[in-house]
Amino acid sequence: MIPLDPNAPQPVRFVAIDTETTGSSRLDRVIEFAAVFFQDGVEVGRLVRRINPCGHPISPMATRVHGIRARDLVGKPSFAQLAGTITRCLEGKVVVAHNLAYDKRMLRQEFERLGLQWPTTLAEVCTLKRCKRELHSLSDHRLPTVCRALDITLERHHAADADARACGLLMVALEERGEVAA
Repeated sequence: MIPLDPNAPQPVRFVAIDTETTGSSRLDRVIEFAAVFFQDGVEVGRLVRRINPCGHPISPMATRVHGIRARDLVGKPSFAQLAGTITRCLEGKVVVAHNLAYDKRMLRQEFERLGLQWPTTLAEVCTLKRCKRELHSLSDHRLPTVCRALDITLERHHAADADARACGLLMVALEERGEVAA
């Protein structure tokens, strides 16, 4: 895999993102962020960071989902330390996520805590909404279900990098089917 320097100019078509969090309330924190960059239907780089929630507890339900424990985040940078890097990953890009509203809400809350605004993006695409609109025959539109339906490998579901990668491949597959225009 090509390592991506978020400071270097890249011919990126879109960036697929995912977050893992301490829970889902307004008070909860992002503890893992992944950005997978795609150009011409191919992954060209990724950024994955675990984030220290600075004493905010991880709910037992969240740990059951993603498997991240407080001890896994000891010594990791805070969101404040990574905000500039995350901004550079998103700024001026087409941002794609499966359930974009959730990831954007959690990231936006983190930015707001620091007095920062959500980065200016070219466009934002929610693959969950697109799948609901275009893949009518599926029983549900969760990421594992749509990945199976479109023959996309999803390993380690609820690991931010795996989910972001699968979401990006889903975007590519939908574009190839002519069902998504970014």
